[in-house]
Amino acid sequence: MQLIYAIDIDPEKYVAESFHKRMLPPAECPHCYRVKTLWGLGYYSRNLSRMVRGALLILVRRFRCRCCRKTVSVLPGFAQPYRFVQNRTIEKYVRGNPFSDEVVRHLDLLSQYWRRFRIWLPELERTLGHILKRAPPNDPFTAWRFLLAVHGNLALTTQKLVAGFQITPFGRYRCHRPNGPEEKKAGER
Repeated sequence: MQLIYAIDIDPEKYVAESFHKRMLPPAECPHCYRVKTLWGLGYYSRNLSRMVRGALLILVRRFRCRCCRKTVSVLPGFAQPYRFVQNRTIEKYVRGNPFSDEVVRHLDLLSQYWRRFRIWLPELERTLGHILKRAPPNDPFTAWRFLLAVHGNLALTTQKLVAGFQITPFGRYRCHRPNGPEEKKAGER
């Protein structure tokens, strides 16, 4: 399972200061809900876009529960799960022209993200009807603005969606769901 932690640090500083080493485990296991059972398992690496050309390699902290033995990773809020381009660049893209250099460099990926959001929007509307009810049906720009206005930015919106509904603004991913008995049986086949 993956959790999103809102941290008040940019990706470059996160790497420069080895901030991943300071990431603390959640107070309770998100799988079995026992308290103080998570211990450091290690890190995994992933690439993230930079504000300037190139990619940034970040390390993401992982923990394992002593009781249920399941793992949880803690993704910094500036990164979107399973997306290369960082949140602040995604937000700039959706705001529209004029595009900064960082947006122009990633236009192909950003247009794919936006297409994914539009495809996923009906499911978001079903799941978050109480939040998006004021937005016209299937109006992606208005829905996006309402969604982000509730929490303030894409990082906090993603954090709340993952924690509350096991989804992101772009879809549902296996790592955002605790493994239930039905999933275990399917995996044992």
